[in-house]
Amino acid sequence: MLIAVVYRPPKIGFIDIFEEEFAATVSRYKFAFILGDFNADLLSNTYDAEHLRSFLKSQDLYLIPYQPTHHTKDSHTWLDICAATDFNSLVSWGQSAQPFLSGHDLIFVSFKYIVARCAPRTFCYRSWDEANLEEAARIVSSFDFSLFENLPDIDHKLTAFNCLLKDVLDCAVPVKEVTVKRSPAPWFTISLRSLMKERDACYRAAKRSGSHTVFAKYVELRREFKKKLGAAKSNYLNSKFNDTKNVRLFWREIDKLGITRTVAHEFPEHVSPHSLNLHFASVSTNEMLPVFLKCVDTSLSVTDLIDTEECMF
Repeated sequence: MLIAVVYRPPKIGFIDIFEEEFAATVSRYKFAFILGDFNADLLSNTYDAEHLRSFLKSQDLYLIPYQPTHHTKDSHTWLDICAATDFNSLVSWGQSAQPFLSGHDLIFVSFKYIVARCAPRTFCYRSWDEANLEEAARIVSSFDFSLFENLPDIDHKLTAFNCLLKDVLDCAVPVKEVTVKRSPAPWFTISLRSLMKERDACYRAAKRSGSHTVFAKYVELRREFKKKLGAAKSNYLNSKFNDTKNVRLFWREIDKLGITRTVAHEFPEHVSPHSLNLHFASVSTNEMLPVFLKCVDTSLSVTDLIDTEECMF
C-alpha cells in the first residue's frame, strides 16, 4: 500500500516533481492514497484546481467528496483532499464538525485492507549447553574402529568418520529451532516508553475533542519525546564507540547496529579451482607460476640475464 502525504504552500508553482514521482511509483502497489493540503480550491474552476482534477483522473484516483475543509471569516474552501485508487475498498469517510487546526477541518477515511503477515524467520542450532557427554561416550565406545582398516582409501575413511561424528551429535546434542524476534532498541528506556504513552494519549484526546489547547499540549509532548529519544540514541552510540579500543572492535559494533550492509562476494567464473591450486602450490614450493614461464626464457642462466643489455634494475 502506498500513502502519499502532501502539503503545498500557497502561491507557489504546482508540484510537478510529486506528480512525476507518484506516476512512476503507483504501478508497483495494489492500493494507493493521496492525502494533503494542495491549496487548490476544488470548489472553484481555477487553474490549480483544474490541474489537480486532471492529475487525479489520469492516475485513476477516486476523489473523496468532502464538504469545504478550510474556513475563514469570509470564505469556505475545499483545500484538504483524499483520493484513493480503489473505491470498493472504502468503508466510510468524513470530517470534523468544527475546524481542527488553523481553520482546517480534520478529515478521515476508513478502508478495508488485508495486511499480509510475513512468515516468521527461524533457524536451528545445536544446544551445546545441553549436550549429553555420557551418551556421546557410549556411542563412541560401541563403535567398531576396525572398520576403518578395511576401507580402501582415505576418502572412504573420512566419510565413515563423518557419519560417526554425525551420529554422535544427533544423539548427544539436541537441535533447537528459534524464531527470530526483533528486540527493542537498547536506548529505548522505561521513561521514554512512559513519555510515548503520554504523548499518544494526549493525541487521542485532542482528536476526540478538537481542542486547540490539548493539541498544543500534544505538540509539546511530541517535541519533548523526539528530543529525548535523539539524545538517548546519541548517548548510547557514543558510549559504544568510545569503548572500542581498536578498528576491528569499532567495525564489529557498527555491524551489530545494522548500519553496514553485507556484501555478497561472488567467485569469479573465469578462475577455476585447478588454477587456484596451482597458485597456492607454487607459492608453497617456491616454483614459478606457469603464466610467468611463458614470459621467461628458462634456457638462460641468472648470469646471462644480468649481462643482457636489455636488463635494467
